[in-house]
Amino acid sequence: MTRDEEIEQVAKDIARKFYNEENPNIAYRSVRQGILWADQHPSTDTVKKIICYALKRTNIMLAEDLENGVEWELLIKQAMK
Repeated sequence: MTRDEEIEQVAKDIARKFYNEENPNIAYRSVRQGILWADQHPSTDTVKKIICYALKRTNIMLAEDLENGVEWELLIKQAMK
């Protein structure tokens, strides 16, 4: 599942639980925007966990190109377990 698909699913699930009866799309859009904002503004602790995990358990320092040479999605998921 891609991050976009995860965002859509979580936003729909939360909106179903707590939606505004007059306009259920308001809850969905609000949750979705919150998730997108959080993805762009990770906490300092989250960033530290990812960096520490990467330095301890991967060859990240050998990557010539950090954008394409590192599997970020897998790295982040493993670091946050």
